[in-house]
Amino acid sequence: MKRILIGLALVAGVLTAPLHAQEKEFVVIVNSFNPFITIRADSLSRLFLKKSTMWSNGQEAQPVDQSEASQLRRRFTSRVLNRDTESVKSYWQQMVFSGRAVPPPALDNDAAVVEFVRQHPYAVGYVSATTPLPSDVRVITVAAVTR
Repeated sequence: MKRILIGLALVAGVLTAPLHAQEKEFVVIVNSFNPFITIRADSLSRLFLKKSTMWSNGQEAQPVDQSEASQLRRRFTSRVLNRDTESVKSYWQQMVFSGRAVPPPALDNDAAVVEFVRQHPYAVGYVSATTPLPSDVRVITVAAVTR
């Protein structure tokens, strides 16, 4: 019985390992000037959907997206915005048509996103977890929403 339990624990560990690895496929980055070190996932979603346009210190947030065709964007959209890319595209079409907002700029690759964040003190973007970051750009922790 003990061997079975140990075997099941090992299998469970193997099955959950890829899920943890997937969570770190991207990191959220900000300019080092930005004083925030953590952001709640729902607050980050609100910034990227421009339902909120300010950081909590009153500074205007400047979200920057990856290109529409990017797998990284699909993962970010699913995990942080809790939507698929088509529903986000539809959301932005409605926002633009109604004159309420325009989507964040969509850049071609990680290097372009890093450069945008480097040049804008209150920008926020996301890049592959393995992307090298200059000293004036850092990772910010995304805290899960607890209920």
